[in-house]
Amino acid sequence: MLCPALRPEGGTKVVEMESTLLVDLEPKQIMEAGCLDGGSTLEGRAGAIRWRFRYKQRTPILVRERDALLLFPTHGEAKWENHWINPRLVAAQEPSERRGTSRLRFVNGAVHEVPVSSQTMEHQLYRAHSILSSLFADRPPVT
Repeated sequence: MLCPALRPEGGTKVVEMESTLLVDLEPKQIMEAGCLDGGSTLEGRAGAIRWRFRYKQRTPILVRERDALLLFPTHGEAKWENHWINPRLVAAQEPSERRGTSRLRFVNGAVHEVPVSSQTMEHQLYRAHSILSSLFADRPPVT
Protein backbone atom coordinates (compact mmCIF):
# COMPACT_ATOMS: atom_id res chain seq x y z
CA MET A 1 0.00 0.00 0.00
CA LEU A 2 1.23 3.47 -0.83
CA CYS A 3 -0.07 6.28 1.34
CA PRO A 4 0.90 9.87 2.10
CA ALA A 5 3.73 10.16 4.63
CA LEU A 6 1.93 13.07 6.35
CA ARG A 7 5.13 14.94 7.09
CA PRO A 8 6.07 18.50 6.11
CA GLU A 9 8.62 17.39 3.50
CA GLY A 10 6.09 15.08 1.85
CA GLY A 11 6.95 11.62 0.63
CA THR A 12 5.24 8.28 0.84
CA LYS A 13 4.70 5.61 3.44
CA VAL A 14 5.18 2.27 1.69
CA VAL A 15 3.45 -0.53 3.61
CA GLU A 16 4.80 -3.90 2.50
CA MET A 17 4.03 -7.39 3.75
CA GLU A 18 6.93 -7.47 6.22
CA SER A 19 7.89 -3.82 6.69
CA THR A 20 6.91 -0.17 6.43
CA LEU A 21 9.20 2.35 4.78
CA LEU A 22 9.19 6.13 4.51
CA VAL A 23 10.52 7.32 1.16
CA ASP A 24 11.09 10.81 -0.22
CA LEU A 25 9.28 10.13 -3.49
CA GLU A 26 5.62 11.02 -3.90
CA PRO A 27 3.15 8.16 -4.60
CA LYS A 28 2.74 9.27 -8.22
CA GLN A 29 6.52 9.07 -8.74
CA ILE A 30 6.59 5.54 -7.33
CA MET A 31 3.67 4.50 -9.54
CA GLU A 32 5.32 6.07 -12.60
CA ALA A 33 8.59 4.22 -11.94
CA GLY A 34 6.74 0.92 -11.50
CA CYS A 35 4.81 1.43 -14.71
CA LEU A 36 7.96 2.32 -16.64
CA ASP A 37 9.61 -0.82 -15.26
CA GLY A 38 6.61 -2.69 -16.67
CA GLY A 39 7.04 -1.13 -20.11
CA SER A 40 4.68 1.85 -20.18
CA THR A 41 3.97 5.19 -18.55
CA LEU A 42 1.44 5.68 -15.78
CA GLU A 43 -0.75 7.64 -18.20
CA GLY A 44 -0.47 4.87 -20.80
CA ARG A 45 -1.47 2.22 -18.26
CA ALA A 46 -4.39 4.34 -17.03
CA GLY A 47 -5.52 5.02 -20.60
CA ALA A 48 -5.53 1.33 -21.47
CA ILE A 49 -7.69 0.41 -18.46
CA ARG A 50 -10.02 3.36 -19.12
CA TRP A 51 -10.42 2.30 -22.74
CA ARG A 52 -10.94 -1.40 -22.08
CA PHE A 53 -13.18 -1.12 -19.00
CA ARG A 54 -14.77 2.31 -19.61
CA TYR A 55 -13.67 3.73 -16.25
CA LYS A 56 -13.45 7.48 -15.88
CA GLN A 57 -12.49 8.05 -12.24
CA ARG A 58 -10.31 6.28 -9.68
CA THR A 59 -8.93 4.02 -12.37
CA PRO A 60 -7.03 0.96 -11.13
CA ILE A 61 -3.58 0.68 -12.69
CA LEU A 62 -1.94 -2.50 -13.97
CA VAL A 63 1.56 -1.50 -12.88
CA ARG A 64 3.41 -4.59 -14.12
CA GLU A 65 1.68 -7.11 -16.33
CA ARG A 66 4.31 -9.84 -15.87
CA ASP A 67 3.51 -9.93 -12.12
CA ALA A 68 -0.20 -9.12 -12.54
CA LEU A 69 0.53 -6.24 -10.15
CA LEU A 70 -2.50 -3.98 -10.02
CA LEU A 71 -3.05 -1.11 -7.58
CA PHE A 72 -6.21 0.90 -7.16
CA PRO A 73 -6.58 4.45 -5.83
CA THR A 74 -8.93 5.42 -3.04
CA HIS A 75 -9.28 8.99 -4.36
CA GLY A 76 -8.22 11.01 -7.38
CA GLU A 77 -4.45 11.01 -7.65
CA ALA A 78 -4.23 14.74 -6.93
CA LYS A 79 -5.90 14.39 -3.52
CA TRP A 80 -3.50 14.30 -0.58
CA GLU A 81 -5.41 11.46 1.12
CA ASN A 82 -5.15 9.11 -1.86
CA HIS A 83 -3.86 5.61 -1.07
CA TRP A 84 -2.83 3.01 -3.65
CA ILE A 85 -3.83 -0.51 -2.60
CA ASN A 86 -3.01 -3.96 -3.96
CA PRO A 87 -6.36 -5.83 -3.91
CA ARG A 88 -4.67 -9.24 -3.76
CA LEU A 89 -3.26 -8.40 -0.35
CA VAL A 90 -6.61 -7.38 1.19
CA ALA A 91 -8.17 -10.22 3.18
CA ALA A 92 -11.19 -8.26 4.44
CA GLN A 93 -12.71 -4.80 4.40
CA GLU A 94 -15.15 -3.35 6.90
CA PRO A 95 -16.43 0.04 8.01
CA SER A 96 -14.51 1.76 10.75
CA GLU A 97 -16.04 3.44 13.79
CA ARG A 98 -14.84 6.72 12.27
CA ARG A 99 -17.20 8.03 9.62
CA GLY A 100 -15.83 7.95 6.08
CA THR A 101 -13.08 5.50 6.98
CA SER A 102 -12.58 1.85 6.06
CA ARG A 103 -10.66 -0.76 7.99
CA LEU A 104 -8.60 -3.12 5.85
CA ARG A 105 -7.26 -6.41 7.12
CA PHE A 106 -4.40 -7.66 4.98
CA VAL A 107 -3.39 -11.25 4.33
CA ASN A 108 -0.45 -10.89 6.73
CA GLY A 109 -2.85 -9.94 9.57
CA ALA A 110 -2.01 -6.23 9.58
CA VAL A 111 -4.94 -3.83 9.96
CA HIS A 112 -4.94 -0.31 8.51
CA GLU A 113 -7.57 2.39 8.52
CA VAL A 114 -7.93 4.22 5.21
CA PRO A 115 -9.74 7.56 4.82
CA VAL A 116 -12.39 6.42 2.34
CA SER A 117 -15.95 5.24 2.83
CA SER A 118 -16.65 1.54 3.09
CA GLN A 119 -18.87 1.75 -0.01
CA THR A 120 -16.11 3.33 -2.11
CA MET A 121 -13.58 0.80 -0.85
CA GLU A 122 -15.92 -2.09 -1.70
CA HIS A 123 -16.51 -0.63 -5.17
CA GLN A 124 -12.77 -0.20 -5.82
CA LEU A 125 -12.00 -3.73 -4.63
CA TYR A 126 -14.71 -5.07 -6.94
CA ARG A 127 -13.37 -3.11 -9.93
CA ALA A 128 -9.80 -4.22 -9.27
CA HIS A 129 -10.73 -7.89 -8.96
CA SER A 130 -12.88 -7.64 -12.11
CA ILE A 131 -9.91 -6.29 -14.07
CA LEU A 132 -7.60 -9.01 -12.75
CA SER A 133 -10.16 -11.72 -13.54
CA SER A 134 -10.71 -10.39 -17.04
CA LEU A 135 -7.04 -9.96 -17.92
CA PHE A 136 -5.60 -13.03 -16.19
CA ALA A 137 -8.40 -15.62 -16.23
CA ASP A 138 -6.10 -18.20 -17.82
CA ARG A 139 -3.13 -17.51 -15.54
CA PRO A 140 -2.69 -18.80 -11.98
CA PRO A 141 -2.57 -16.02 -9.35
CA VAL A 142 0.81 -14.53 -8.50
CA THR A 143 1.43 -13.79 -4.84
